[in-house]
Amino acid sequence: MALKGEFSPYNNDEELHHAAGEIRPFFNSLDNLPLHKGNKEEILAAYRMLLTRTIRNGIHSRNELITYITKEDAIFRAFLSHLHDFEGESMADITRGTEQCCSQIFFAAERKEITYREAMLYLTMRTNRRQIQNMQICIEDVRNKKIKTSSQAHAYIWMLIHPYTSLDGFSMTLLSDKERKQLDRMAAQTPVAFKTLSRILQSESGQLTELPGMLMDIFIQTL
Repeated sequence: MALKGEFSPYNNDEELHHAAGEIRPFFNSLDNLPLHKGNKEEILAAYRMLLTRTIRNGIHSRNELITYITKEDAIFRAFLSHLHDFEGESMADITRGTEQCCSQIFFAAERKEITYREAMLYLTMRTNRRQIQNMQICIEDVRNKKIKTSSQAHAYIWMLIHPYTSLDGFSMTLLSDKERKQLDRMAAQTPVAFKTLSRILQSESGQLTELPGMLMDIFIQTL
């Protein structure tokens, strides 16, 4: 991840940094809001309802964009608190619905209801936040021995790898100093999590310890 940040072509884009700095207080404020209340069934129902309503009604202004992200964030954090309990639960509709809601943001930009720069900044900073939240809960769940089955272990390995492969130079440029420190800390904790998940899979730990080299190969191929 440090290499992606180092080689990002956006590092010296002062206008981009300024625009992100104006938006960042909004994302920081989300930490002060409570999680959506309910058990895992109620959280999934609320998640699906938010996505369905957003797709049906669309997003037509910056205020509506902010409202959507605020509601989604509260539900997503609640969703993550039950992450280890969702084994076998199909999330395909939530994944599709989320993609369609993100499309609604770009449709708003096409209609000039928000700017394309706003669409890119809000979506990227939202995704950065979600990646970090997801990675953190994965590490905590592994540390707290909440992962019991091989299917869970496989899913958690993928979720831990995903930020390394999906955060591009633009995403890395928009990370705050706090987020960079969080990623650095979690990167240091990830090998221990991999060893624990490897034992659950009853596979050779060497297959997982080779991942850093594999990730480096993936990054080099994208340069």
